[in-house]
Amino acid sequence: MSSIREQIMDAFDTALNTDRPEDVPEFVRTRIISPDEDTLPAGTLYQGPELVTPYRDGQKVGRTHGPVVNRNLTIAVEYVYKAAVDDPPADADADAAIVWATQAIMAAAADRFGGLVDQVYELGTEPEYDRRKVTFCRMRQLWRVRYHTRTDNPELKH
Repeated sequence: MSSIREQIMDAFDTALNTDRPEDVPEFVRTRIISPDEDTLPAGTLYQGPELVTPYRDGQKVGRTHGPVVNRNLTIAVEYVYKAAVDDPPADADADAAIVWATQAIMAAAADRFGGLVDQVYELGTEPEYDRRKVTFCRMRQLWRVRYHTRTDNPELKH
């Protein structure tokens, strides 16, 4: 069995790679080396920081230990596209991919990723441009996923 966090990452990966349009690159989980010119466009799914707070449903506000905790996981969805001088801007291609990714994630969130999560919401999207020998645009979208686990076993929901 795997942690609820890992199951959520797998569910995001599945949502982003299922019925993906041809012009949207396949997602890779946690790319360690940045894609080079020959591998663009590229999509990557990263696990970000996770904030753990007390679960306060019926508990005293000051209570910090208990059988259940809230977990708020940040997930980054990233696309990188290159552009040539006579091509459309790279950010337009990356933006279209992010729009599709948003639709895929929210469709999967409709059933709370199979009951794994309590809430999924978008934090924002940030473009980054690099103008070296090859110009490219990296569009990074951040998501917050809220879920609960037992304090003594992150593989179990409460």
